[in-house]
Amino acid sequence: MIKFYTRKIGLLAVFLLVVTSVSAQLKITGVVKGADDGQSLPGVSVKIKNATIAVSTDANGRYSITAATDATLTFSYVGYKLKEVQVNGRTNINVNLNPDQQSLTDVVVVGYQQVKRRNSTAALASITSKDIENLPAASVDVLLQGKLPGVNVQNFTGQPGVSTSLMVRGNTRIMSAGEFDGDRAFSNPLYVIDGLPVSEDEVEAFTQTGTNFLTSLNPNDVESIDVLKDASAAAIYGSRGANGVILIKTKRGISGVPKVTFNTYYGMVNQPDFLETVIGAAERRRKLDLIYNYGNATQIRNQVPIMLTDSLNPSFNNNNNWQDLFYQNGAVSNQDLAVSGGSEKFNYRVGVGHYDEKGIIKATGYERYSINANLGANFSEKFQMQTSLRLSRGNRLVGRVRPGEQGYRNAFKINPISMPSSLFYLSDQDRADIEAPYESVRNSNADNNVSAVTKLTYNILKNLSFNTEGAISYSSSKRDFFSPARSEYNGRAYAFSGFSEGLKYLITNTLLYNFSINETHNLNFLAGQAFEKRDNQSLSVAGEGIPNDNIKVVSGVAQGDLSGGSDHSTYAKLSFFGSAHYDYKEKYLFDSYIRADASSRFGRDNRWAIFPSFSAAWIATEENFLKNVSWLDLAKVRFSWGLSGDEASIGDNDRYNSFALGAAGYAGSSAGTYNGVPVIYPNFDKLTNNNLTWEESAQTNIGLDLEFFKRRLTLTADAYVRNTTGQMLKVLVPETSGYSTSLSNAAGVRNSGLELQLTGRVFKPESAFQWSPSINISFNKNMVTALPNGNRDLYSNGTIYVVGKPLNMYQMYITDGVINSISDLLVNPYTGQVGATKWGTLILGMPKWRDITGDYKISDNNGENDVTFYGNPNPKATGGINNAFRYKNFSLSIFTTFTLGRTIVNSTLAQRLSNGLFYGNPEDLARASIGDYEQYNYWRQAGDNATFPALNPFAGLYVFRAEQTFYVEPGWYVRIKNVNLGYDFTPQNFSFMKKMKLNKIKLYAMADNLVMFQKFSGIDAEAVNAQGYDFGDGYPIPKKYTFGLQVEF
Repeated sequence: MIKFYTRKIGLLAVFLLVVTSVSAQLKITGVVKGADDGQSLPGVSVKIKNATIAVSTDANGRYSITAATDATLTFSYVGYKLKEVQVNGRTNINVNLNPDQQSLTDVVVVGYQQVKRRNSTAALASITSKDIENLPAASVDVLLQGKLPGVNVQNFTGQPGVSTSLMVRGNTRIMSAGEFDGDRAFSNPLYVIDGLPVSEDEVEAFTQTGTNFLTSLNPNDVESIDVLKDASAAAIYGSRGANGVILIKTKRGISGVPKVTFNTYYGMVNQPDFLETVIGAAERRRKLDLIYNYGNATQIRNQVPIMLTDSLNPSFNNNNNWQDLFYQNGAVSNQDLAVSGGSEKFNYRVGVGHYDEKGIIKATGYERYSINANLGANFSEKFQMQTSLRLSRGNRLVGRVRPGEQGYRNAFKINPISMPSSLFYLSDQDRADIEAPYESVRNSNADNNVSAVTKLTYNILKNLSFNTEGAISYSSSKRDFFSPARSEYNGRAYAFSGFSEGLKYLITNTLLYNFSINETHNLNFLAGQAFEKRDNQSLSVAGEGIPNDNIKVVSGVAQGDLSGGSDHSTYAKLSFFGSAHYDYKEKYLFDSYIRADASSRFGRDNRWAIFPSFSAAWIATEENFLKNVSWLDLAKVRFSWGLSGDEASIGDNDRYNSFALGAAGYAGSSAGTYNGVPVIYPNFDKLTNNNLTWEESAQTNIGLDLEFFKRRLTLTADAYVRNTTGQMLKVLVPETSGYSTSLSNAAGVRNSGLELQLTGRVFKPESAFQWSPSINISFNKNMVTALPNGNRDLYSNGTIYVVGKPLNMYQMYITDGVINSISDLLVNPYTGQVGATKWGTLILGMPKWRDITGDYKISDNNGENDVTFYGNPNPKATGGINNAFRYKNFSLSIFTTFTLGRTIVNSTLAQRLSNGLFYGNPEDLARASIGDYEQYNYWRQAGDNATFPALNPFAGLYVFRAEQTFYVEPGWYVRIKNVNLGYDFTPQNFSFMKKMKLNKIKLYAMADNLVMFQKFSGIDAEAVNAQGYDFGDGYPIPKKYTFGLQVEF
């Protein structure tokens, strides 16, 4: 009996325990809002602390969860600070989350792993999607201008879809003798897009279109951009990290209900300011004034052109401004649609986009269709997967640019700087012939890009994980060109078709182990291996004499008028790498990286290279003597040294000897065949060098990070020295070798500088009015440190490299004003003879050239050379200033970029003057267009105190060649880059949004390239090449005005 009751009592106790436990569980509901604007937050993760139970808020910010009465709930959401709330028996808990402006940038990817920015020992610079979204540009590199310290972007062209110059911590590129190209003389960083590395050198060698490869990425799909500037961060990328690494991360989904975002903007692109030109009767008067002012009686009697005097002749009494024929107003539009969402186990984001820009030169523009899909899956606590898929198709219209021509300089049928006189008669047929290249030419440049990256993570143990990442990328480019017979100089229609494709795959495996000893000593170790392979192929065919203008392809062409060829190249690289991290209480931090790369571009004995780095940081605010300083939040000192590499100076097959095909011509014969068989013989232009090895860059960096007043004021400062050695150049070899040139590790460049970034938030977070100013400025100085042949000066197509001098220097005649009077003439005191030039005797009105050699002769001949170094096209400082204002639902941002401390050459003015005055023939003056030269104080007669030489159409002494210092002008500029005004509609303020289940509506208007401040007398001080030469025949940088709408469901 006792056992019976004992059993009953035990069962009753268990029953009561279960009932008590169940009764302790509460169903909790509530709404989560943002503390900044009171707007409901969908997709907030609500979890029970120390448990696996989690839910997400719905579209209206509501949630429901079952938890114990004494449980703790955690609320987390991207862009907001984590919040923990005690239940304490409540069934309704409403929560306001405080925004965290730093949350999106608190974690960065360095060396194949994420690290807290606070604990990073490297020199980094970052921006988020909010810094670049909705800006009217086809690629992200353009949008980085002025936004990051140490990143110098110069937009030397406004042509849609082409590359710009982007350099990280200065330029290192030296180009071989005879190969200098001012539009390409820039060193380029490595880009890593969602884990897929890509560099410009691997793309440009096989592209048919010349389109910027970054245009394949929709800027509105970008979540964040991190720039690794010092070697401690870049060394883990080894052979391609010497010029900096730019990590681009695209947007991913977050847990919560599905969210649909639609964004669109439309706008106009303003026709550019015309090159200042005098036309019609005013042009005739100005030209006749010059002829009558400078000519003697005989010249005026015999050499006045009839087209200036016969003003009644319809052939010579017109006022055409030729620029009307090729410039136009453009347009730009963009549409993006994205769907995102997920749960604790799965998240997704799929975005589709369409960008279309009509250029300001006829038949130019760029159009892109893009898809970006990111998926994430947590299969279990041990196994996770992330996948990124990106597809795009772009088509760039390039105007009249023929295959093989440089698109930056040949977009015009009639060059703006060498236009004919406005007096010429323009018939309908003439107009049709001029407009034919824009309206009748077939000129299509299509690019297709597909890339996929999948990362698998397996957590072997609590602190040990294995990651494998596979990436594949396929790209193709196709160029189709056709020019009708009437547009060709020989009256024969011409067609070209070219196709290229590239396939790349990359496999990366890493093993990551981290642990902590007593939460004091924190260690992290990473070991990895990577293999990359690329395969590129190209094919092209061209034909002249297409029988009919309606054919527009290479067809029906005689064999003798056909040309073509194909190419194939492969590349492979094997890498092993590792890193180690140690910190003591997150106060003293140490990192080291090492990478070994083997490249197929080098010979067997030099295939491998090792790139190590070391960095350390001290967080002083963790010390007891600073912990109680309430106004100082962070004080961190950083130091780093590292070695990184580059192989961009050598092609996939450059180390091999090659053969020449069908080029066996000699004096008196151009034959390339023998008995009908193409002649093949060794190419003696290049000698193989099996000792070629990697270009290396050693960099030392010292940095300081400071945060004040609860992060309302932050300061980052970095000083660096980067020495690049072993750059590959073609050097001359002795003729006795039988060859002419050989590649050699022969050049070096040093860059050193200082970077500062200051950001602030003027008012407290609870203030209705907010002002967040920021400024960054970078000072950089470069210098050539080594050149081939015992450091002898290296001349290359108009530029010169000299050890101890900056890159891309120009040599010029120095002019000390104008020869205003006889006393200004150069006279030999021993003979009394007036000084001469290589072209003739000096006369009044000529530039007062400085006689550098002291031989009383102005010349650039050997032994009597008066040309010397002058000016510096490399800026001393670049940067940007941003002012962001917000009042309630209104927002306004004003962003300004600047470039300071350089000189540039007004070669547009030089060439326009040369067109009519170079050879001393008044007929040249009559036929050429002229600018408004009355703005210059030019020499007219003896006794003048002129500052500009005589505009003498009879002189003929090559006065107006560009290589003289009176064309050198200040190259600084300050540009209000963009102004953005917006208004946010919220459900709290507009009830219709709740009914329509709209989370957000934003209207915005933007002006891009709004105002330019400069001292330069030309059109645009930014639009110059690497050597600082302004080209009026380049594609102008236009103003854009857009209006947009952003809606979130």
